[in-house]
Amino acid sequence: MKRARATRKGITRRHVLKGTVAGGTAFSVLPLLPGCPDFLQDILEQQPREWRTLHFDFSHVSDEHRNERLVVHVPGSSSHLSVLRPHDGASRRRFRGVNAALGDITDESLTHYAEGISLPADALQLYWVTLGERKTGNPRLVGAFLHLPRDTTEVIDKRAR
Repeated sequence: MKRARATRKGITRRHVLKGTVAGGTAFSVLPLLPGCPDFLQDILEQQPREWRTLHFDFSHVSDEHRNERLVVHVPGSSSHLSVLRPHDGASRRRFRGVNAALGDITDESLTHYAEGISLPADALQLYWVTLGERKTGNPRLVGAFLHLPRDTTEVIDKRAR
């Protein structure tokens, strides 16, 4: 196994990943715990929010399930259980005009998006996407993600320079 290289600040990528996954899991699971007091939901609703447009690559989903409903799960958010929209040529052009980074992603890898997703502005958030199966009625997990607040990503970008 390769040894993780420390950055100039002495922090490795492994340290960041371990800390963010643990924190994101802890904070996103709280509202799901049975018997969890209502005040936790109130705290989550009072938390500063930022709204994001999320883009996904679900090209790995088989053709058999292409027309199934994809749902983003964001516990503690008004955006919880939002339905993803499939990208088309017009949506890709529109978002690439706003976000230059999307220009580096092929059309085949830019398959779905969700606009106006409410995420915490001061905390990590674990969120995931499920595929609703018509045959069994049981959704399948197709991806799990970790939201980093915009301020955090700006600090990371500055330190990387």
